[in-house]
Amino acid sequence: MHQQLAQSELEVLLAAGALPPAVSELVSALKALSIPERPTRETFYSDNRNAEALYRIADCLLATWPARPERDATQASAAEMVKGIARHVRNRFARSYARVIYELITDDYRRFLRAKELVYKVAEICPGLCPREEQVRAELGVRLADKEGVEIAQTDLLSHVLSCKDTGTHLVHAMLQPLPASRDYLDKFRRDGRLDLGPAQVE
Repeated sequence: MHQQLAQSELEVLLAAGALPPAVSELVSALKALSIPERPTRETFYSDNRNAEALYRIADCLLATWPARPERDATQASAAEMVKGIARHVRNRFARSYARVIYELITDDYRRFLRAKELVYKVAEICPGLCPREEQVRAELGVRLADKEGVEIAQTDLLSHVLSCKDTGTHLVHAMLQPLPASRDYLDKFRRDGRLDLGPAQVE
């Protein structure tokens, strides 16, 4: 996978105030990132490092501009372009490596992780492919119109996991497992013969 920036895109970044060295780093990172036709665990590690470098450069570029509500039209256009490039790379990478990532995290399907646990584990082994929990929390207090949309990467990743029969079936099965709190409730109900669930009482 190779993606080149068009001259017009380079001009947008520079016009928005992006530093030329940062733009050059983005160009180099895109050239360095390639995914083989048949990705494996062996190719995953080097490709993951190259992808992480690109995400990091994209984040650095975004940090050069004000928060979304304070950007002018040129800055807003450049920021959306950078986010679009990063999202394109994430989806190409996840589409190729979703199975490998899922098998690594679940110990070859021996562990059952719910979707929320999964995306944060992905953030640990594939930095930048999914946001960290603190990044998601940081956007909770931001108006919808002002959000950067960091959680979109989580839904993109899950779509690739679910589109694969083996990983998708395993994730759905994991989501059907009782929550830890449910097991605690069951133990309490068996012990006391009644359970207060707030809106509902069980006896």
